[in-house]
Amino acid sequence: MDPEGGKQPITNEETGTSVCANGEIYNFRELLEKHNLPQPQTGSDSESLILLFDKFGPDFVQELNGIFGFVVCKDDGKDILAARDHCGIKPLYHGKGNNGEDWFASELKCIVD
Repeated sequence: MDPEGGKQPITNEETGTSVCANGEIYNFRELLEKHNLPQPQTGSDSESLILLFDKFGPDFVQELNGIFGFVVCKDDGKDILAARDHCGIKPLYHGKGNNGEDWFASELKCIVD
């Protein structure tokens, strides 16, 4: 939605939360208003995922309307959420690296060795 400002990953420098997303969150403006969240720094719907995660943790995904696959996490790597739309229109694959790292991708070929 914001090709220049929404370059990913998007990171909130204050909270240390980042997101990488594929798809579109149709109701992001309504959610920002409903929950009285601050105005995003970009015009990207993906940035709203950071604001929602910082305020509600993983519970916010129940309110999302759209087609999406995303990963949002804190900079310490301990708090992480991977989610996709309920119909799986946007795929989200999960794999493990040789050293136990978690890998996520929207295409299987990105994580298959």
